[in-house]
Amino acid sequence: MKIIFYRHNKSQAPKKIEPEKINFSELTILFDGKMKYSVDGKIYPLKKNDVIFLPEGSFRKRIANEMANYVSFNIIDDKPRDFFVLHNGLTNAVKYIIAACDEVYDHALEHTDERLSLLFSCLLLQLEKQQQNSLVHPLVGKIKEYVKENIDKKITLSDVGKHTFFSPGHCDRVFKKETKQSIIDYAIDSKIIEAKYILLTENVSLRAIADKLGFDDYNYFARLFKKRIGMTPTQYKNKVKNSPSLL
Repeated sequence: MKIIFYRHNKSQAPKKIEPEKINFSELTILFDGKMKYSVDGKIYPLKKNDVIFLPEGSFRKRIANEMANYVSFNIIDDKPRDFFVLHNGLTNAVKYIIAACDEVYDHALEHTDERLSLLFSCLLLQLEKQQQNSLVHPLVGKIKEYVKENIDKKITLSDVGKHTFFSPGHCDRVFKKETKQSIIDYAIDSKIIEAKYILLTENVSLRAIADKLGFDDYNYFARLFKKRIGMTPTQYKNKVKNSPSLL
């Protein structure tokens, strides 16, 4: 990946771009103001906090009639990527990365600085992650967040229902439709993943791990672990020591 153009426009009207087919990829992030892009004949209005990514080969035109604070990157990339528009994509994480880009560019004064390319790679990964999250059903996202925050507790459908203000049955039906597994199965998988991490990073007993993950019965925890991983917690810990690729 190579950056061929970088600009943070803060105090001038955006430059209009006449229709052209681009031989690079473009990422534009709008901090404030409004602008429109025409991409392959379709109009995309952008407002404050929106993000647009145009892959190489796109036929684009930019229409801007007022002041705007925005950042644009033009890059040459050997990895094929898809067009996307991310509304409200300017999160705090994105702002921090852009601030770092500005700082590096102000001192480097060139687009080819390796640090700028590394920061852009980080920015693109962050935006792609946000895009993936935006496709998740809101209720499913809320349930996953609940499981993550309560990984140390016993998780029941009743508790999930109280947290989301939906009936337990509705929560489970929506979750299963979107993820192809039940909430309880997802919670167990999440706990087993956390157990694997604890096994390899903390010097605590297996019973302590079970307690830490909300299992009242250590034997039940051990059976679940073996069913999903194919070996007991002790066997897993000993095997990974000799084969790190199992991590």
